[in-house]
Amino acid sequence: HRASPADGNGGGQLGQAWMSRSIGGGSLAVGVGALTEDQALLRSAASGGFRPFDRTRSRFVTVAGIAPVVAGWEAFGAVTHATARPQVDNGLLTGWSRVDASAFAVGARASGLFVAGDRMQVAFGQPLRVDRASADLNIATAMRNDGSLVFASNRVSLAPTGRELDLELTYDRPLGEGASIAAFGGARRQPGHQRDAAAAAFGGFKLRVQF
Repeated sequence: HRASPADGNGGGQLGQAWMSRSIGGGSLAVGVGALTEDQALLRSAASGGFRPFDRTRSRFVTVAGIAPVVAGWEAFGAVTHATARPQVDNGLLTGWSRVDASAFAVGARASGLFVAGDRMQVAFGQPLRVDRASADLNIATAMRNDGSLVFASNRVSLAPTGRELDLELTYDRPLGEGASIAAFGGARRQPGHQRDAAAAAFGGFKLRVQF
């Protein structure tokens, strides 16, 4: 089906399929997919001197599972591996290699802990991160007499230097028919996969009301 633009990024074509199987009291699922994006790479866009991506073809596979652990609690986990092949003809970055990226999440959740219908979840994981990618960085080094520029090309790695890891606790409980409130909080290590980024904490509330 058609993938809609997000945050101003280009659209594209997305196809995916899932297979699942029950194992004991749990389940195991495998998903595969293909995504063709216009002017974006893994739902991220570039502009200015970096020039928007002309077209990117991505493939991904996800393995996920759920298993009961103790009364009322179940463990879950998922890991995703994605590859992408960007096409960029002009700009500061050209000659892209294949991009390899990954993400994972593990945790546990339960329901009916304090009141009927409530839910609690603790999760630990890594948002999608580029593990391996490189491109030619084209930099102007001189100007000719006619005003044209002389460029030098250097091969550079585009993988981030850090690795973001998130820990989050969420509690959700009903407030009555058609309403519920959720509280969440957690911490991020090396936000944005930036090695020098300070750890950050986050938290908040969500109120849902159906009319």
